[in-house]
Amino acid sequence: LGGPNFPAIQEVVEHAAGLPSPMAVIASGGVSAVEHLERLHLIGVEGAIVGKALYTGALDIAEALAAAKA
Repeated sequence: LGGPNFPAIQEVVEHAAGLPSPMAVIASGGVSAVEHLERLHLIGVEGAIVGKALYTGALDIAEALAAAKA
């Protein structure tokens, strides 16, 4: 897993915030570490879809949920 495309996601977040009716951004693709979730949160992403990383064991669900609550 290569990780999320943070620059592109940041651009989408900035664009969405400037819309007449701002939209929440949910990231999908490449999220495979708690650090990815933390960085996505810092750039303003409202949520993340995690798939393959969970069933391969690359990301622990308990750690991911703890990071989301922090």
